[in-house]
Amino acid sequence: MDMSGFSRLTIKHGLIHFLAMIHRMHQIALPTVEEHVGEVIKWEADNVFALFPEVEQAVDAAIDILKRFSAANTMLPEEMDLYGKFGIGYGETLIVEREDLYGSEVNIASKLGEDLAKAGEVLLTEAAFARVDRKARSFKKEKKSISGLSLIVHKVLQDEQPQKRSRKKR
Repeated sequence: MDMSGFSRLTIKHGLIHFLAMIHRMHQIALPTVEEHVGEVIKWEADNVFALFPEVEQAVDAAIDILKRFSAANTMLPEEMDLYGKFGIGYGETLIVEREDLYGSEVNIASKLGEDLAKAGEVLLTEAAFARVDRKARSFKKEKKSISGLSLIVHKVLQDEQPQKRSRKKR
């Protein structure tokens, strides 16, 4: 997971704001990952890297985190709103001392979440898509490219995708 719009807000509001948002994200993401039988391996600034036994659990956790962000956003000022975007892969992963992880799918999933997904989107690699129950939810197949790679990704279509608040002129 990557937090959407985070760099822009950090530049605008400064370090304390950055730390407060990271803390809120941790408070929401960690228990949600654990409730879906996942394990957070590492936190990197506004990113979360987690492992799940199956892709379905990762997708469910991502959707749940988005819903929890949306609920939390209703209680605080707009400049504290949290938005996430997710990349999910499936494949061999080297886990080093439960503190770091490596692998081709880790790299591609990271690019999906960090660079290609938009706020509120959950994107799956081809390998991850091959592991999901396509009858349980809907997907949209998309072609994307990044870092010289042409990718086929599968966007999870959600009934209630969390949306950013509409801006009111003051």
